[in-house]
Amino acid sequence: RSQTEFMTAPDNTYCKSQNASAAAIICSGLYDLSNYAGPQKEKYLHAADKILNSLSSYAYLAETGTNNNFILKHSVGSKPVNSEVDVPIIYADYYFIEALKRKELGKVGDLLGLMKYSE
Repeated sequence: RSQTEFMTAPDNTYCKSQNASAAAIICSGLYDLSNYAGPQKEKYLHAADKILNSLSSYAYLAETGTNNNFILKHSVGSKPVNSEVDVPIIYADYYFIEALKRKELGKVGDLLGLMKYSE
């Protein structure tokens, strides 16, 4: 399974459609959560890095000037009601940029010996 497939409730089946928006939200959250995870910090960072690498690949990252100038392709608004399926969505781009920023702030924080990210 790809890093952007996700478990759906209530039947615990896997969603086969690509969902960059869900992946971007989870990725950003994992970088933030790593700040509070104590000994499991690396586990969260590793998972976030894998998702970010996937989102940064040709499969999800739109070429400049395409995709109505959105950054990410293949987002889903609401699969159950078949709304906004496989389209660019602004909040996918927002959380993708937020994840990139949280990753970068984490590196700076590590170098300075500070907490990885604080709001």
